[in-house]
Amino acid sequence: MIELLVTAHGLSRELVWDRWRILADEYPVSVTLVVPERWESYWFNEREVLSPEPVREDNFRVITLPTTDVEDWSSYFFRSIDNELRELEPDVIYSLHEEHIFVNHQWLLYRNIWCPDAKFIFFSMNALGVPKDEWHQKLRWWHLERNAEAALGHYPGCKRSLRQAGFERPIFMQTQIGLSENLFYPDTAARNAVREELGFDDEFVVGFTGRLVEEKGIFDLIEAMPLEETDWRLLIVGDGDMRGKVEDRIANCGFEHRAHMMGFVEQKEVARYMRAMDCYVLGSHTTDDWIDTFPLSPVQAMATEVPTVVSDSGALPFQVGDAGLVFPEKDVGTLKEHLQFLADNPEERRKIGEACREQVMSKFSAEALAENFFKILVQVYTGEYEYADEGEKYTQYKAH
Repeated sequence: MIELLVTAHGLSRELVWDRWRILADEYPVSVTLVVPERWESYWFNEREVLSPEPVREDNFRVITLPTTDVEDWSSYFFRSIDNELRELEPDVIYSLHEEHIFVNHQWLLYRNIWCPDAKFIFFSMNALGVPKDEWHQKLRWWHLERNAEAALGHYPGCKRSLRQAGFERPIFMQTQIGLSENLFYPDTAARNAVREELGFDDEFVVGFTGRLVEEKGIFDLIEAMPLEETDWRLLIVGDGDMRGKVEDRIANCGFEHRAHMMGFVEQKEVARYMRAMDCYVLGSHTTDDWIDTFPLSPVQAMATEVPTVVSDSGALPFQVGDAGLVFPEKDVGTLKEHLQFLADNPEERRKIGEACREQVMSKFSAEALAENFFKILVQVYTGEYEYADEGEKYTQYKAH
């Protein structure tokens, strides 16, 4: 039995515990999650207060502790290390925080004092380079890279970033954002109901969900829509600073009567609207200070069996693999070609949708993440790593 301690502010949300419960129930691993007893998050200006309850099951437990801050994930600390933690003696500590986060060093101190034989791994979703401009950033990185046995990265760009910063130990490519499978799944009856509600019959519905900001490629999508009168419809779910400009651009293109803007909705409503779509598009743009490292919306659309079209920005090609359609970012011409192909070929559309769901369920479902993480965990625990061959496509449990 491997004793695993996982800690992160993001684990305050009970919805993400499924994969860790599966790991504890189906594999020889005892899992302890250490989370803030209170955490506040904001999404589309909506404030959410998370107050998870402690859990003690056979091989799965959750310990909640007070923190120095309930909003700033970059600089918070746990106010105390509970006596229960001192008795755990974990074999592996997984700090599900990025490399520049202060709390990593609190857990390294905990390891050095109470369980010096434990292995330590951290997570990175940073593809823009490890922050090392200031002396304290250099010191934190020096401390982390010399004391961590391995790292997990959101997608391949994170590996490049860590290597450029001098991290020489094993890196695995596994996202830590799993799929809410109880919400996102194909449902023909639900699809028919929401399409009827929106007034869609046999129309070809192109969809987008997410923040209405320029870097998400929303204006490219609008430009890719046909100007002439067609049976195409545009379904936009989400809100953001650019909403007014999005509405203006749609009006200027003359198809406001064919566009449906639903605004911000809860996750269960996102799934409902996704089922109404015939394809989903996310054409993110990489900027000097932003990369789309692992957006959830393409994974959610793919799980709902919606054919998914993405740009080659950030993690998007990594997410869709060979299942979806990819176009060069900002290349509206190729995006138009993909959309026209899907509109003209309903049978190919169905096959691509099925392939998209298979891609997600085999890589990003709770079961898939648990299975692959167990293989990673055994390698870190034993120090015996299985490395990917040069040029091999990314396999989550193989080290790089």
